Amino acid sequence: MKRGISLVSLVVIITITLTLITTLTVSGINTANNAKKIAFAMEIQMVQDAVNSYYTKNNVYPSKNAMQISLSDLTSNDKAQFSGETITNDQISVYEIDYSLVGLTDLKYGDLSNGTNDIYVISQKTGKVYYAKGLKIGSARYFTVTDELKNILNYNSGKNEQHVNDAVIFDTSTTEWTNSSITVKVKVPTTFTSVTVTPSSSSTSTETGYQVYNITLTQNTTINVKYKLKSSDSTYTEANYKVENIDTEIPVITATTTPINVTNINSNIKWYIKDVVATDGISGVKKKRYCYGKIESSELKSTMESYGKDVEGDVIPVEAGQSVVTICAIDNAGNYSNPIHIELK
Repeated sequence: MKRGISLVSLVVIITITLTLITTLTVSGINTANNAKKIAFAMEIQMVQDAVNSYYTKNNVYPSKNAMQISLSDLTSNDKAQFSGETITNDQISVYEIDYSLVGLTDLKYGDLSNGTNDIYVISQKTGKVYYAKGLKIGSARYFTVTDELKNILNYNSGKNEQHVNDAVIFDTSTTEWTNSSITVKVKVPTTFTSVTVTPSSSSTSTETGYQVYNITLTQNTTINVKYKLKSSDSTYTEANYKVENIDTEIPVITATTTPINVTNINSNIKWYIKDVVATDGISGVKKKRYCYGKIESSELKSTMESYGKDVEGDVIPVEAGQSVVTICAIDNAGNYSNPIHIELK
């Protein structure tokens, strides 16, 4: 009896081997592509959040130089990312984002290292952030957060929760502004190794599939999480979340200390206090209020809530018979300024 491998057996072995190689290759490519999509989606969403926050505070976008994005070489699917924009001659008009205004540094994309189009831009029409160069992954090119990338991120802006596929989740308060501490829950998959969380957590707990780090913050900062997807990895992966809704600084208010005396027989107004100006560098001024009488700081909030009147513009009309007016400012986080007292003589 002859020993050896028949031609049919050899063909079967070769076929199985090629199938395995093809499967592993495709799997490896898909894994690498998904990693790129996650990294890009995380970063552009971070940029979008920073732009939205700046616009909320300042009512203008953090933009500078105007530029055009050409759509002429894009597929119909890629062009669909620009729905809602005004397209003229296969171009849309956008503006470069001024990174210095929103504190963006150490970007993986959009850092101008690969040409003038290697930058994040903003549409003044829709407020949407785009990566002007477009990131080629597989057969597609990504300019913004598509539905596919949203599904990968599973980003839920209503809950202020960022879920990065099977990566890190940051879960925090939806309060726009606060003057007290907040707690952010950082959920890291238990499969990750060599995890470090900065700032350090005040306590830890576990949820199904996650190690939870509870971080209590009294000032704005960026939470940084470094981890390895598996222990054999030589490099760390990072996730960051910027906390910027804490304001513990009091606003400042000023006014002309010499009131204007007026005589008008048809009015009960005897004085006008001018140039009532308030400033706040973080959450912004919510309102200016005044009250008759000399009100000290310890009673300011309760008295203004009960008896205070809103200042319209920068002038306060004062009724006859008053001797002192107390004025203060309140910011959007609920902080009260120190009171100023204007004596009427």
